Amino acid sequence: MPRARIRSAKLSSTYRAQWFDRRNGSWRGAGIGIARSSQIGIIELLDFPADTDWGLRLMCECASTTAPAGKPDSNPYKNAFLIQPEAKGP
Repeated sequence: MPRARIRSAKLSSTYRAQWFDRRNGSWRGAGIGIARSSQIGIIELLDFPADTDWGLRLMCECASTTAPAGKPDSNPYKNAFLIQPEAKGP
């Protein structure tokens, strides 16, 4: 099966990458913990941790341009992707 891609990411940006294990509710770094988007906004997905159900969270490490100066952004997840494929049968 070909590796998946994410499109429409912020161009040439760095994302913090974490796998979610729903069986025990824990997060762990994906690969070295980062993923980078290309100049056209494509992120090649990291290797899956196992052939089981998983979730991948990508949070952009880029500067926010929507929050007014001096005020924190009210939605820290607006630059995040959460990817969770359909679970396979038993």
